[in-house]
Amino acid sequence: MCVVGIVLQTLPESDAVWGVTSLDNLLYVLRHKTSEQIEVYDMHTDRILRRVTVPGLGRMLDMTACVHNVCIYIFLVLLTNVYT
Repeated sequence: MCVVGIVLQTLPESDAVWGVTSLDNLLYVLRHKTSEQIEVYDMHTDRILRRVTVPGLGRMLDMTACVHNVCIYIFLVLLTNVYT
């Protein structure tokens, strides 16, 4: 199976994107940076509405949204000891 996509819109240039999800006509963008913020865009105007700070989550990797619970789940790396 071959799937081909086309670019409809692009976000302003910034740090690399690590995660994207949408919920209630809002686009949440997780970028690779140390500010611990998630950018929130209006999906109709492509304008940034706000940045949500998530304290203590400097190693976020990805996120997804749940329509049923009306929330966003963030996947982060937790460093643990490795024993050999």
